[in-house]
Amino acid sequence: MKSILIVEDEDNIRSFLKELLRLDYEVIEASSYEEAVEVLRSLDHLDLLITDIDLNGEKTGVDLIQSLGKLPYKVKVLAMSGLYIDQVVKGIPFLRKPYDAEEFTKTVKSILGDTNG
Repeated sequence: MKSILIVEDEDNIRSFLKELLRLDYEVIEASSYEEAVEVLRSLDHLDLLITDIDLNGEKTGVDLIQSLGKLPYKVKVLAMSGLYIDQVVKGIPFLRKPYDAEEFTKTVKSILGDTNG
């Protein structure tokens, strides 16, 4: 089963996204940059990082995306935000909030190459 890390500081959004994905993927959650980095360092593989750009604290989702190069494995990324559109890392798939469940799941499946569902 493919694994996904959702990094979102709003509990209700993070829980909703997890519910959308949990039947098809192993879903791990983090609510901050620091928590996400800790999770990423503890793993030896991750298929997809889904991160909000605007996280609580000093570090943003952009900082998190830029830190992925330090990992011993490659990770696909989906960024999302209602803000900071110009700060998204070039070439990274992006969903602008608000989006609906169908748009979200179709985007995730497309990034992961899961077209059968």
